[in-house]
Amino acid sequence: MQNYFELDPCPWEESGAQVGRDDKCTLASEARRFAHQIRQAYPTPNNRCHVDVHWNSHELGSYPEIRVKFDNGDPEGEAWAMTVEADPDDKLRRWAD
Repeated sequence: MQNYFELDPCPWEESGAQVGRDDKCTLASEARRFAHQIRQAYPTPNNRCHVDVHWNSHELGSYPEIRVKFDNGDPEGEAWAMTVEADPDDKLRRWAD
């Protein structure tokens, strides 16, 4: 069964684009950039795991979040997802150079 958790669309120590303040293109660009950074920092172990951008609705407009998806029946994938969430090497605190 596919499972996921969501992350903010930018590194947690950075001030990111905000729904209601920034346009949708800016929000989308930032989210895609961070999804790419996650994939580079923590490559997926197999094709049952992936990182993507998901849009949610809000009274001020749509906003993106990053979904880290994994299969519950895949121990390697679950371990990968937990590593992404924990970010033990601090690769997701700030924007990569």
